[in-house]
Amino acid sequence: MKLKLDGVVLFLGRLRKDGYRNVERVRLLDYRSLLPKLRRAKLLSKMEGKRLIVQTENPDQLKLCFMEEAG
Repeated sequence: MKLKLDGVVLFLGRLRKDGYRNVERVRLLDYRSLLPKLRRAKLLSKMEGKRLIVQTENPDQLKLCFMEEAG
């Protein structure tokens, strides 16, 4: 099930027993809003058409530094 909101599309999972649905995936309608955050994190990034391309220092890294939880 897709749910379109302001600038994002939420892909929802099956209906749970408590009446809620899990958010399985989130897709942005415009990836350009991420560019300033990526540049502040000092990650090489660029747009090619509608596609966002990011180059990380460590290709084995699972999460980008601005996505990790602080704590």
